[in-house]
Amino acid sequence: MGYFKFDIPKDKDGNPIAYSPGWHGTLDKCPSNVEVLCYNDKEGYGIAITPDTELHKDLMPMDAAEAERHLAELKVEDGVFVGEEAIANRMDWLPEAEIEEKVSGDTVEEIINTPSVTQTAQFCPICHQFITYMPSNINCKRLVMTCPAGHKVVVYGVNNG
Repeated sequence: MGYFKFDIPKDKDGNPIAYSPGWHGTLDKCPSNVEVLCYNDKEGYGIAITPDTELHKDLMPMDAAEAERHLAELKVEDGVFVGEEAIANRMDWLPEAEIEEKVSGDTVEEIINTPSVTQTAQFCPICHQFITYMPSNINCKRLVMTCPAGHKVVVYGVNNG
């Protein structure tokens, strides 16, 4: 197994460029069978592992002890994603749910005894299956939800708390 460090390029303002899950560099010498272990957008690098034992020097090879020590020292925070779950749930690259407005019917009015509440129906942008209704009187910034087909998407609250 070979560990390596890769640079995350920055735009002219010094912000990391957009990239998709599993991205691990732009060199022609990058192996194709790679698992990304972390993305550190704050400092502009990532660490990955490959079954290849011979790595090109431009890939910035690391020995296992050095890589494991470095990963253990990283704290998951804004701009730092360590581990499969943190990388998979990164909101930057999850698609946003599609929204349709709907006014709730009499059944809801009878139950809560209040005037009609506007709701937005949230649909998966990949398979277009219904995910949830988001009432306009609910404040939230964003939620990561999974549609019935298993696609993870970001759902924004109507008022964005």
